Amino acid sequence: MNARVALWDAPTGKVRKRTLGRNHYSLDAMLFSKRTGELVLSLWNTDRESTAPKTCSQLVVMSDPDTVVDQWGEGRAGLDRVRTMVFSPDGTKLATATADEDLIIWNFLPEDKRKRKKSVKRFSAIPVYLDKATNGVSLR
Repeated sequence: MNARVALWDAPTGKVRKRTLGRNHYSLDAMLFSKRTGELVLSLWNTDRESTAPKTCSQLVVMSDPDTVVDQWGEGRAGLDRVRTMVFSPDGTKLATATADEDLIIWNFLPEDKRKRKKSVKRFSAIPVYLDKATNGVSLR
């Protein structure tokens, strides 16, 4: 079965569904941004799990059930399975924790929305990792 997100509109009783692609996904975590109202999903591609496990994880940002505004990860090496996520109090940073114990801090939004560029990209191209081996921050 393909991955689907279904949102229930309580006042109307209607359900809105969104299929997230042709592959089989496992939903590991999801989180609403209080600042933007967007839904952030952590997906794991079970079709690729046995052949390329370090390229199966994907983060997806949806503004509504029909619109994916950003995604990062699938097919890129280095992002292990994201098991949990949390936003900073101001909603500008997203912290993710992976199955191999990496803590990644993402710049989700600039601090001032008026300074935000026209681009809808939310994630930086190079994530910053808290590396236990070196007791510091590193880029991979």
